[in-house]
Amino acid sequence: PLSVIEMAAEAIELALLVAAKGNPNTLSDAGVAALTTRSCADAALYNVLINLPSVKDSSFVTECRSKAIELAEKVRSSSQDQHEAITAQLLSELASAAKSG
Repeated sequence: PLSVIEMAAEAIELALLVAAKGNPNTLSDAGVAALTTRSCADAALYNVLINLPSVKDSSFVTECRSKAIELAEKVRSSSQDQHEAITAQLLSELASAAKSG
């Protein structure tokens, strides 16, 4: 599960890139990717946390728990930032279209 959180942290960066530099018509897709990536990271974090009590190596448990929480929080924060930015941009485009149409 920790590797899934690591991959989610990489995937959120790709979603941010698509939102910033991709085709404007894919903006909502980038937003959905960010939301899905957040859910993925949170679900994997749950799996890490439920499995750690069965591990006897306390230093590994501490390191793994810290890394998992840190990465999941990074994904959560990036996803929230992207959600706010995309929502604002889509609402702005809607307002512009309403004025011109």
